[in-house]
Amino acid sequence: MPTLHAASPGCAAMDEIFTEALNGSETGQAYRSLAAKRSGETNADERHRAWEAFAASFKNDYSDRLTQAATDETSKQALAALAVYVERNEALDSGAIPEFADQQEAEEALKRGEKPEVNPAYTQALAEATNAHGTLTTCMPHWPVVF
Repeated sequence: MPTLHAASPGCAAMDEIFTEALNGSETGQAYRSLAAKRSGETNADERHRAWEAFAASFKNDYSDRLTQAATDETSKQALAALAVYVERNEALDSGAIPEFADQQEAEEALKRGEKPEVNPAYTQALAEATNAHGTLTTCMPHWPVVF
């Protein structure tokens, strides 16, 4: 397995905090437990919910330590990306930003065999969450690339 390298000294410090949180926090342990199960023992939705719960608690519960660790531009960008990642995913998962601006019209379009128009705010939030995920993965080598 290749050696993982953080993008900067600040990112290395953040990655240590991330690893500690993933191994030591209640939400981190819950995610790790689900992630270690075989696909028949759990499903993607369960793993996703557990991951999002961990990411939110990581952002909130470790905020002071992460802020202290973010000592260079790359790690400061990752810290900002963490906030975007958690906020956008929370809004997308909760339905606060719906996939379709007009759900009824989307259902009608599907019935007609047409592709419904996606809510531009949904598309933007999804892109922002994806970009934030890329920034976090680049900074902290232990941040998962895929789930």
